[in-house]
Amino acid sequence: MSVPDRLLSVNALSKLTGWDRGTIDTWMSKGCPVARRSAGPGDEHLLDIGDVWRWHVQHTKAEAIRRAMTAGADGEGGFSGWMGIREPGKAFDAQLKLMKVAEKAGELALWSRLENALALAMNAIRVNVMTVPEVIFREMSGFPDEKTLAWRRTSLDQCRAALTAAERDLAKAMEADAEADDAPVDA
Repeated sequence: MSVPDRLLSVNALSKLTGWDRGTIDTWMSKGCPVARRSAGPGDEHLLDIGDVWRWHVQHTKAEAIRRAMTAGADGEGGFSGWMGIREPGKAFDAQLKLMKVAEKAGELALWSRLENALALAMNAIRVNVMTVPEVIFREMSGFPDEKTLAWRRTSLDQCRAALTAAERDLAKAMEADAEADDAPVDA
């Protein structure tokens, strides 16, 4: 039986999105829609990626509301208001409106999505960069072995150094960004 392209196994969805398989299993136990349940050993649950994404967005919003109502700004687990608004529903509505304005202005980013996308992109870059020495090695097959091996070693070293430098620079940039976010803002 053919499976539509939009339906993915839990493993395939995990590989595509970067979400942990255990996380997806937990989501299914919390109500994430499953397009087709496993019929037994050797069969897999199939999920519609669109349905999963919509469920995830709604679940995340509901979870944020729950957390906002139970862990207020007082740090004691209760609600003490937000920006002087004492009624939980109104305070949450104000927070939500502020988040929507920030999102439209491009000032709000959902870090987990960005981190997943960045991790997938970096893995793709790493795989592509590290294939360069092998391509060089294959393309230089008519030259003496010691020369082609030396070129391969040199290109491998250069690729590794470039990836290490990129990783270091990315980590520095992330640290600087985190420090800037933690710095007090002059009013």
